[in-house]
Amino acid sequence: MSELGYKVSGIDVEKDSIDYASQHYDAEFSVCDVNQAHQLIDQQFDIFTLFNSFYAFEDQAAALRSLAGIAKPDAKLMIFDYTDLNGDISQNPLYRKHGKGITAFYPIDLHSIKSMLSHNGWQLDEIVDITDQYDQWYTDLLIQLFAKKNDIVEQFGRDAFAKTLHRYSSILQSIYEDKSGGAIIYAHKA
Repeated sequence: MSELGYKVSGIDVEKDSIDYASQHYDAEFSVCDVNQAHQLIDQQFDIFTLFNSFYAFEDQAAALRSLAGIAKPDAKLMIFDYTDLNGDISQNPLYRKHGKGITAFYPIDLHSIKSMLSHNGWQLDEIVDITDQYDQWYTDLLIQLFAKKNDIVEQFGRDAFAKTLHRYSSILQSIYEDKSGGAIIYAHKA
């Protein structure tokens, strides 16, 4: 986007992620909890893109409110993320609450996202199912993991490889069992 003349900004709660992004992308980055963005950022934005991050927000409603607080009147929101296809997030095999050393995993509940958006400053425009693309992406990822197993084990150890393999295999299995999927949520500021 910056190559097209747009001013691009990014936030992340993890300093290491911001340091990496700052070294590799032409944009302005800040260490910031999304729930506090409206208090810490003194500018407004046209477009918000959340790419596989919304699932990790413990308070998704607060995150949406915070982003609406720094959105221009005609701002757009795009959330690319995991979805729960069970109808009960707590029964999703990938669901987990935030804890010490544990990243939360709250996939989007397709039955309640419209209401969550509208109660927090956004109006739903469209939901596009991209479960097939998630299926292909995780299949390809696992093929690459196996192809590079020896290098990964040498650099990070067998336990790290096993944990990584288990996590991504669990996600793919959840997709195969129609318990999880992926979607793009398009919305605009209400």
